[in-house]
Amino acid sequence: MRVRFADPRAPAQRLDAAGNIPPEALTYSVAVIRAAMDASGATNGRTLVLVPSYADVERLAPLLPAAIAHRQGTPIQKILEAYRATPGCCLITPGAWVGADLPGLIQNLVIPRIPFPPSGPGGQGNVAQLLSDTLTKLAQGIGRAIRSETDDATMWFADSRMPIPESVIEETGLLPSPHSTAALLGAIPKRFRDAFGGSLVCRHCSPLCC
Repeated sequence: MRVRFADPRAPAQRLDAAGNIPPEALTYSVAVIRAAMDASGATNGRTLVLVPSYADVERLAPLLPAAIAHRQGTPIQKILEAYRATPGCCLITPGAWVGADLPGLIQNLVIPRIPFPPSGPGGQGNVAQLLSDTLTKLAQGIGRAIRSETDDATMWFADSRMPIPESVIEETGLLPSPHSTAALLGAIPKRFRDAFGGSLVCRHCSPLCC
């Protein structure tokens, strides 16, 4: 598995007070997804985009008309059947973080927004528990791309809250994102983190850091 991190200068994919994604953050997410789709298209491979909510699907779908959009009310199994049956497709869904078994069918996996759960009323909540829940869901999502030893996939993050590993910062001279949360790297399996300084990480390029 190769990993592409968001450019540290990219906006954090946070919801504003009205529950919307800032336009510049949405634009960046779309650019990352299109880059993943282009990479898949070179080999007629598939792209899976995991989003935290159906609201994210509705934000992205009009900007990515070639993608399969999993809208609320449609059973996930029906959507996954379409995904399996369509080489070269891109699926945007909040329903495949857990339980979707697609060995060999994910060439590019995109996480546009880190799946932080909603906080309590007034923004209150147990910070440690929220982070633990986020790490669990994020790890489950990443696991969709590595279901068997022969799976070969690229993992793309469009959210600068996922930190760039220190080995990459030292190699490239990039400044870390002010939005990043160091603990989130724990969601990536150790065997892949150990290789970040080698073949799994390439040098900085715009608009992505990989």
